Amino acid sequence: MDVLDPKTFYIIPLTDMLIFGTLVFLAFRARSNPPAHKRLILVATTALTLAAVARWPIPFIQHHPLWVAELCTYGFLALLLAYDVYSTGKVHRVTIWASAFLIAVQRLRVPLGETVACTLSLLGPRTWQEPFMDETRADRFSCAHMPVPLS
Repeated sequence: MDVLDPKTFYIIPLTDMLIFGTLVFLAFRARSNPPAHKRLILVATTALTLAAVARWPIPFIQHHPLWVAELCTYGFLALLLAYDVYSTGKVHRVTIWASAFLIAVQRLRVPLGETVACTLSLLGPRTWQEPFMDETRADRFSCAHMPVPLS
């Protein structure tokens, strides 16, 4: 299983928020066009399901890289595409463009997150190895000093 560096992984929730916010904003603008609004909201929801799908207790998903979970969420886009073909006989243009936006951002975010420029711009020069609190504060928050209950 490929494990991403914490600095690289940080871009995944940021881009999920970017995708969701962009698609919901476009859906808000398309309220007067119900088919477009519906499709934008469905694709925006699909963008957020990646976190849930990646946590499914299925070994195929759990023991493989992140792209396997992304591929599983693309199944929801395939269902939307099938619905379009079944209901209207063609694929709605919003389905095509919103799905392409989702897939493009999800496929480009990890290579983008691995660049030094992205890491420095998102996190600044501080590294994850620096302690977030000193040892005196860490001792206060540890459970080592608590008594163990006798049964």
